[in-house]
Amino acid sequence: MQTLNLAYSSTFSTYRNFLGPPHIKVMCRLLGYQGIAVVMEELLKVVKSLLQGTILQYVKTLMEVMPKICRLPRHEYGSPGR
Repeated sequence: MQTLNLAYSSTFSTYRNFLGPPHIKVMCRLLGYQGIAVVMEELLKVVKSLLQGTILQYVKTLMEVMPKICRLPRHEYGSPGR
C-alpha cells in the first residue's frame, strides 16, 4: 500500500497546483451565470482590498524611499549585458 501511495504521489505531484482551462470550464458549467457573477464580485472585493490596503502601503513606502529624481546611468558605465 505504501508503494502505491508513493507511486501515486510522484505521478501526480506535477499537477498538484495546476488550475487550467478544463477546471474553469467545469466550474462555469456548475456555477451557471449567476454563480459566476457572485464569484467575480467576491474576487473583485479581494483585489480591491489588496490594492487599497497592502499594495498601497508598499507603493507609498517605495515612493518615500526613492530619490526625487531618477536618472538613467551614464553610458560610460556600460551595461551588464555587454
